[in-house]
Amino acid sequence: MVTLKDVAQASGVGVATASLILNTPTKASRFREETVQRVNSAARRLNYTPNYRARIFRGGATRAIGIALESFQSHDLFSQPYWGQLISGLHYVLQAHDNQLVLISPTHETSAMHIGLRYMGERRIDALILTEVPRPEDAALLRAPSGPFVMLGRGEQIGMPHIYTDDMRGVELALDHFAEQGHQDVLWLGPQEWYDQSAERRASAFAMACMDRGLQGSMCRFHFQRPAKGVEPLMFQARQALLDYCETHPRPTAVLCYNGDCAVGVYRALNTLRCRIPDDCSVISFDTHLQGYLEPALTTINLRENEMGELGARRLLEHLAEKPGEPMGNAFSEVLEPELVVAESVARIS
Repeated sequence: MVTLKDVAQASGVGVATASLILNTPTKASRFREETVQRVNSAARRLNYTPNYRARIFRGGATRAIGIALESFQSHDLFSQPYWGQLISGLHYVLQAHDNQLVLISPTHETSAMHIGLRYMGERRIDALILTEVPRPEDAALLRAPSGPFVMLGRGEQIGMPHIYTDDMRGVELALDHFAEQGHQDVLWLGPQEWYDQSAERRASAFAMACMDRGLQGSMCRFHFQRPAKGVEPLMFQARQALLDYCETHPRPTAVLCYNGDCAVGVYRALNTLRCRIPDDCSVISFDTHLQGYLEPALTTINLRENEMGELGARRLLEHLAEKPGEPMGNAFSEVLEPELVVAESVARIS
């Protein structure tokens, strides 16, 4: 096996110099460019592979960042487009900088956040990404973590460093688009009980935005029943919820859906009711992943999950390069603006 000493001899530098250039790229700038190129060339020629275990033992970085995924076990994860896009953005940036992403799922006894904090303490990972706001009783654990962490989602209520897309603004964009097309009677459709942390926030934002704009906003919120493994009933429950609503209420001219699965349910319900989209009823939904699969094409609110993942990874890597092992600071926050992606599912009414 080729060692670091072999690379150093082949490039005519000391072992310490070769180690800094190959194992700590952020410190390579202290050497001349010709020296850095010579060491890297020797490493490639000799097919040198760093001994990561030895580097960690000496106090080096693991070059691994964990993401705590509280809501899903690993076998369910990539069935959710939101998480797939978020993780894709994280992975793209981390892989480009020779870092790996560690997916951390909860157990029946322990949250993913607790497991991630333990991994940082054990130096299995250099930093931790949170995806849900911790319970108040757990917030104290984040005041003195053994490494930096950032939340991808809203974390301002407990003073956490966070990056998120303003989905409440997304609700406003959708309602403004409906209003511009003449719609005054708009229905919100989504799960009633906790489905994820955005369900109540979007519904509340809908009620407030309708009031501010003088729109007739109505609610159709259904009791979500989590199914057995391998079954995704959200679209079917959304379909039935709209059918039940229309039995006792006038059919709305526009529906704003909590997510793409709910939008599929709305399309199916309106088809059952012999209502044409968008002529009889217009539809907008969060999530862009189903836009091209529905007929007519669905107008959506793009939450830019991929960009949020990329930004989170870049901010952590920048921090690790400057202040490894230190928290990022409670004041850190960045907000992305959502985008209205106009398609064919909204029509103007007189």
